[in-house]
Amino acid sequence: MNEQPIPQLHDAELVGLNRDGPAGAIECSFRCPVDAKVATLRLLGVQSFRCTDFGLQNVVLETVIISGEGSDVRELERHLRWIATTSDNEFLTNSDQLARTIQAIESGKLVLVVIIPSWGAQLAAVARNVEWS
Repeated sequence: MNEQPIPQLHDAELVGLNRDGPAGAIECSFRCPVDAKVATLRLLGVQSFRCTDFGLQNVVLETVIISGEGSDVRELERHLRWIATTSDNEFLTNSDQLARTIQAIESGKLVLVVIIPSWGAQLAAVARNVEWS
């Protein structure tokens, strides 16, 4: 993860998503509540991604970023299972892959990013790096 900290996104609005498949990147654009400027969270080297309920208004309650030792394995597994489950409850991974992903997050090789909504879109991703601008 880069050195610049991700700012608090509480009450920011997720206004757009842009996926660059060949680059393995996803950009999430947020309109900040204080100054209405649009800022971008870039997920690089995306391994898995899920977004649901993206609508006309998508307000952030909380941003969770997990990487490195000391991670709550149960919380990690809960988020990773959500990412790997379709809307009709088909689970798209297996226990071995789930364990490898948890190990990679705990070792700092991957990062888990979760946007928890107060209204609208919920998203989560596993990526190699996260950048903010």
